Amino acid sequence: MSGDTLRETADRITACAGDAAALATIDSLLIHRPEPEARRLRIKIANLRRMLRDRGAQSSACPPRTPVHSGVIRQRGCLPERWVVILTRAGLSSPDGRPLHRYRLDDREHAAIGEEIRRRARSNLADADRETGALFVLWAAHWFHRDYRGGIRRWDDLGAALGVHLDGTAARHLTRQGLSAWRRPPQKSEAALHQWLMTLAVEGGFPAGVLEHAEAWAPRYLTRVVGALLSVDPLDEDTALAAARTQGDHAPRAYRQEVFFALAADLGATIVRLRRVVEADARARGVPASAWLDAMRPGWRDDLPVRAGSEAAARLVDGLLVAEALHTAGDGRIGCERVLWRRDGLWRPALKLALDGVAHGGVCQTLLGQRQRLRAHPTGPFARYAAGELAIFEPPTDPDDGWRVRPSRRDVLLSGVPFAVPVCVELRDDGRPVATTAWPGGEAVRGRLAILAPEDGVDGVLTLIGEGSGQYRPEPLIVVVPQSWTISPHGEASTRDALPDLAEDGRQLWRVTGAVILRSPDGDVYRVAAGQGGTRRDRLSLGGPEPRGLVSAEPDVELFAGPPSIRVCEGQNVRAARPEEIRWRPEGERGWRRGPYGTGRIVIAWRDPETGYIRDRRHVALLPPDARLACRRDGAGAVYTPEGFTAAVLTSPDADLLLELRGDEVVARFTGRPCRNATFDLALGGGKPVRVSAPFPLEAGIARWSGACVRGGPRPAVAARLSLSDLADCVAFGRGVCTLQAMLLDRDRRPLRGGAARWTFDEELPLRGVADDLAALLRPFSDIDVVADLTFDNGAEYWQVGQFETSLVLHGGRLVHVAGWVEDADLPLVGRSLDNLAVEVTLGTSTAADRINQRAPPLVEGLAGIWLLYLRRGDAVIARPSIVCLGPHRSTEAEGLPAAVMIAHTEDREVRLQSRLAEMADGAPGTQSDVGWLATLAAGLNGLPPATLDVLKLLARFPGALARLALHAGEAERSAVLALADALPFAWATVSHADWAKASAVAEAELVAQLQGAVADAAPLARAAVRHAAERLARAEPLLGWPLYAAGLIPPPAAHGPGLLEAARDHIRRHGDRVSENGPRGSMFRTADAGELPREFLEAFHPVHLETLDAPCAAACAAAGRGRPSDDAVRRIKTAARADTLYFTAAFDAQFMRLARSRKL
Repeated sequence: MSGDTLRETADRITACAGDAAALATIDSLLIHRPEPEARRLRIKIANLRRMLRDRGAQSSACPPRTPVHSGVIRQRGCLPERWVVILTRAGLSSPDGRPLHRYRLDDREHAAIGEEIRRRARSNLADADRETGALFVLWAAHWFHRDYRGGIRRWDDLGAALGVHLDGTAARHLTRQGLSAWRRPPQKSEAALHQWLMTLAVEGGFPAGVLEHAEAWAPRYLTRVVGALLSVDPLDEDTALAAARTQGDHAPRAYRQEVFFALAADLGATIVRLRRVVEADARARGVPASAWLDAMRPGWRDDLPVRAGSEAAARLVDGLLVAEALHTAGDGRIGCERVLWRRDGLWRPALKLALDGVAHGGVCQTLLGQRQRLRAHPTGPFARYAAGELAIFEPPTDPDDGWRVRPSRRDVLLSGVPFAVPVCVELRDDGRPVATTAWPGGEAVRGRLAILAPEDGVDGVLTLIGEGSGQYRPEPLIVVVPQSWTISPHGEASTRDALPDLAEDGRQLWRVTGAVILRSPDGDVYRVAAGQGGTRRDRLSLGGPEPRGLVSAEPDVELFAGPPSIRVCEGQNVRAARPEEIRWRPEGERGWRRGPYGTGRIVIAWRDPETGYIRDRRHVALLPPDARLACRRDGAGAVYTPEGFTAAVLTSPDADLLLELRGDEVVARFTGRPCRNATFDLALGGGKPVRVSAPFPLEAGIARWSGACVRGGPRPAVAARLSLSDLADCVAFGRGVCTLQAMLLDRDRRPLRGGAARWTFDEELPLRGVADDLAALLRPFSDIDVVADLTFDNGAEYWQVGQFETSLVLHGGRLVHVAGWVEDADLPLVGRSLDNLAVEVTLGTSTAADRINQRAPPLVEGLAGIWLLYLRRGDAVIARPSIVCLGPHRSTEAEGLPAAVMIAHTEDREVRLQSRLAEMADGAPGTQSDVGWLATLAAGLNGLPPATLDVLKLLARFPGALARLALHAGEAERSAVLALADALPFAWATVSHADWAKASAVAEAELVAQLQGAVADAAPLARAAVRHAAERLARAEPLLGWPLYAAGLIPPPAAHGPGLLEAARDHIRRHGDRVSENGPRGSMFRTADAGELPREFLEAFHPVHLETLDAPCAAACAAAGRGRPSDDAVRRIKTAARADTLYFTAAFDAQFMRLARSRKL
């Protein structure tokens, strides 16, 4: 029983449902299983035994039946006597309901059983007895395991392999008889005839031929299946099969068949169940599941539906047991979902990206003819909310397949993205734009009605599933409509209840069961039904030319030059709209019309011809087909020349924008602060004007996305202040090609070495990416008061960018008030007590009234000791953290680092922290608790800059302590620990292999002590746990591959990439034009003891490139133990890595291997 999975146990219970003694035996073994599923199975056994007792009581007058001897069972049709050896080898006298792949047949036995079936086939197989059926299913299951190579399989294939005629009737009869003989679960559905073949395939286990000839695709595909199942609970056969189908695009075409999906589902579900058993055992923390099972459940591999013994099978199973959870769209393809999430009492919009999967459809059409790897970056209005690389597109090997897409970021939920913002990306080849495309599922959602479903197991998150009338599977549904709409139940069992919190845009949310009727103020009627058989998202798709020179300034209104083309989307099906389905009307009217359309503001609706219900509708503004608005500069103003309409229809809703008609032109001037965009009301068709926006020509500057300019100061000393979060919501603009420059300054406004940066752009540059770049430059200086001065190449205006929007005003160490003005109504004031730094506590609320009146927010009562206080907005810390005394000191029994951080005197505190970190780096006894405390602290920062805390700033000086921390970090802590390098003056790539080796030895010794008594031999488990942690580190931070290999912790990384000189030349080809030959020459890394750096760089390349080329080589030297870089050198190394990851990785690997070859590490 110890080797059985609970699924197999459930099958045995089904097979033994009529045998009270067998059920009692299984129940006695389940008593020792801790899983919740074991308890459910014991309840099932109790019910079955009660039924058997009741049945026995009803037939008590009948004589008792004589127990059947196992030999009689064999004679009645399981196996002929000559084949009983198969049962005996398994330690059985009769079948016990185990899967057929666990009766291991060798080649000789498989051939002999085939010969026996052929002998019996001389008579009619359709009338074959139970013995023949038992032999047939055993032979067929092992045939699938041995010989399946993909493709569709039929009964004829088995007949051909056997050398007999095998029709479907005879095969199903044999299979039904044989499965019953082996006490395997009966077939679920007689109607689905192909499922009998699937059953035989699954009984044989995962095909050996797939592992032998599949190269890398089989582990990759199965890893995705396991990853998709890790978050599924409860896990059943149908869910597992759906996951295998969903990931089908990651298997070769020949294997995209139901038989193979069933095999993959069976193996994937078995692996996930095993993992959950291990994860439930607290003693196994940090130990790889395979190593733990090897130690605690010998023989467990023999129970898997994959033949143990081969190296390929062992590698596959070990890899699946450490697979990470997969986050994909519902169909395994890339895409996105619109969601509402509740925050601060409102339902706010967000976007959930699926970046891991396969791209099909329109994206592939855009990329026809492209065969190179591409990188996706946000573009258009979407760039306001996301920056940097989103995903990598790998070209398909088969032209009929889609592009494989791998995520470049872990955070896939983007808050604040309005539904009306289309999700578009620019695909680049090494920085060069190749194509712009809409992201699948990223169409703008502009309707006022939204249908959402609660997300399973996640409170406060709703996913958009529809925009109009329809039938939807989830129940309840959440319907979002303007408060002016009416909503009423439609049917006796239907309900609708208003939720207490509104959407951010003021719409009302309703919880709906059954069906409801919705009516808008203009008479439109919708019907929404929940709890139906399926969900189909219907929507209108409008296309057509947009007028040049102006865009709609109303998010809900689309602007077209001429009538749009109309298509309707019924779920995944897209078709041309039929004339009887489409109606239109001028906005404000109630009666619907047929085409042709008029100009001006109109509503286009997709109506059900029979019921009149609105399936979807759009508000559009139609201009004449040749409409455009040309613009030229005129002094401090602009001259606009309309085409296709007259200048007289343009008016200004902005009191600061003056318009003057000059014939067929309009002259526009701002009377106050200019705006990057000029807003007009355009009156066409006699109805309500359409609000539009057109560019206003200005010199280079910075503006909000709304168009409002952010004025800079005339010189650096009076620069306008911005926070990084402010800057992220801005856009830089200019006329033609412009350059934005940055210089980092310390708290005394002195320039910092390595603190210069520049961004060249044409016309417009979204600044979210610039804000990310500045954050990467600011934070490694380990000073939260470092700022950046921004200006354009003309030096006309200056902006100062810091990490925080505001600060706390203190007097005598006590909080007085919050400085500056922050627009938010209420903001949480949070803090961390120095005696419990890892825990953040909400202490009060800073209201707008508090800030206006410059008074301290009221705090919760009973606070004492020294606290670190700051204001928070969501995940962002917006007020500079400050130390505040909130009462008398509290006594504590803390030791080690937690005690050191509470020392009041700065110098004494730093001395004690450094001493303890040095002990931690050396692996001194008693420091393991410090390692765990640091991991918890890092994982709980939640946006607090690490440089706020002295202990983390000083940690960067001790690479040995860093190595121990990284190896110790669990799954929930690893990403936060690795992210420390983004905000502190160290780089993981500069930690030497000797530090990794020493840290691993300490970690192994600690684990041996931890496991002592739990297992007989703890050393192999401890070693496996540390190597498992190292493998995870290398996967998360690939640059650590060679140092960890040199430390003896992981296998050597796969050799890839060009040689050092070739990689450098490629970098110059791709990035050389960004460096001026008049720029700084030489390299900060070429000091007196820099003999390890490549000499060929001096001869082959211009000196202005030398420092960038040297950076990864200097990092490799540090990783090889050749010195330790200074803080300035580390910052330069990190800047180079961020600028060209491709070169940095190739050069680092090449230099490290060169050093390893030249001198034994």
